[in-house]
Amino acid sequence: MASAAPTSSPSTSRISHVVLNSISTRWIILLFLICAYAFLGRALVLRYYCLYPSVSIPRVQLLSRNTSHNNLLLAPRVCMTIGISTIIAAVSIAPFSTDVQNGMPCPCNWTEDFRNQYTTLSILAAYAPMKYIILVGFSAVSFLVILTGYIGYFRWWKWSAVGNSNISLLTRIFSVQMRRAVLITWLVMTFTLAFATVGNLVFPHHFDRKVHILMSYLFFASTALSTVFGQTLVFFETKSRQIKNENIASSLVTSSFFAMITTVILSFWYLFVFTRHVGNSEGLLAISEHMLIIAQLCWVGSLSKVFLRDEVVELEECII
Repeated sequence: MASAAPTSSPSTSRISHVVLNSISTRWIILLFLICAYAFLGRALVLRYYCLYPSVSIPRVQLLSRNTSHNNLLLAPRVCMTIGISTIIAAVSIAPFSTDVQNGMPCPCNWTEDFRNQYTTLSILAAYAPMKYIILVGFSAVSFLVILTGYIGYFRWWKWSAVGNSNISLLTRIFSVQMRRAVLITWLVMTFTLAFATVGNLVFPHHFDRKVHILMSYLFFASTALSTVFGQTLVFFETKSRQIKNENIASSLVTSSFFAMITTVILSFWYLFVFTRHVGNSEGLLAISEHMLIIAQLCWVGSLSKVFLRDEVVELEECII
């Protein structure tokens, strides 16, 4: 007589479902991912950018042994490319989605009704296959944002004190201490941006709307502030190069400044459209969101050119 095939207990599967979908579990996952990104990003920067051979990642060779620190400086540009590609891919494939969540089909067939069906990434993240594209793409973006923050921190921490008594009052105000305060604030904003991005993925709109909206507000606030403080650091570096009579790429400074201004304006515009329900159009809200994220990603991408101005990073310019 054949024995019956083992089956999983309904109560066990029910318990596992509850655990995986509990709020506390989601928060643990979120904090774990951010800590893992922070640890890995710092290890990579110390190993390949600051040129500390003794710093390594045990048992894992993430990059080639011949990797130059200049390759790591392309992280902001890669972040921009992945982020923009993710948005384009998710939006392009949305009209073909047949997925259903809670008995509701994806409201994303924007080719038929752009005003009401062109929707935000928050909605797209609830439906397959867009949710997989957004999950993978913006998880990578979050890590690269943290990596960019570390690169900027180690690059800009050691500011050269200006000892000339004939310097302008503006230069005196922008002392080393103030620059470092701006740098630390910018680093905190980059971590906040990564935290909010991962938070939106861990707490999607259909799972916990309140937490998702909170993460969205945090995301757009840190988006604007990170670009403002980051552009201030670019300005500090430009002024330092002028004092030292070093070469300055004016087109680079102009393009990053334009991206920063665009990001700030679009942040206020999105907040206005979201809170005032301008036009009662989902399409207007969604395209405002997408343009804001793209503008911020373009600013992040411009940092690669800023970082690559110097081909050599001296050991004493990095701190642990």
